[in-house]
Amino acid sequence: MKSSWPIEIHGHDISLRPLRFRDRAQWNRLRVENRDWLSPWEATIPQAGEESYSQLPSFFEMVKILNHEARNGRSFSFAIWHQSQLVGQITLGGVIYGAMRGGHIGYWTSPAFLTQPRLPDL
Repeated sequence: MKSSWPIEIHGHDISLRPLRFRDRAQWNRLRVENRDWLSPWEATIPQAGEESYSQLPSFFEMVKILNHEARNGRSFSFAIWHQSQLVGQITLGGVIYGAMRGGHIGYWTSPAFLTQPRLPDL
């Protein structure tokens, strides 16, 4: 499958674009500030015997994996930007082609962004 990744989608105040290495500080800050808000929905990492799978990939590894998956057409992950502020992330994952086309969408956003009144602009 030929890929045109990365792609960006721009609305009036909202933009979607793949995470970049230079987004690390903003992404980490947003995740830390919203840890309590996000934790009920976070995926858990199973424990297996004496080996612990609690070691998550670094931000840089995560960005590399997300871009690899997008270039191969399996998953498309975007940072959600309101003007120049990172406010969340959205992913179209589990992409299936052929007769059974499908996928699933997951997202997270800062609660501060959700409580601001706005009209959809994408």
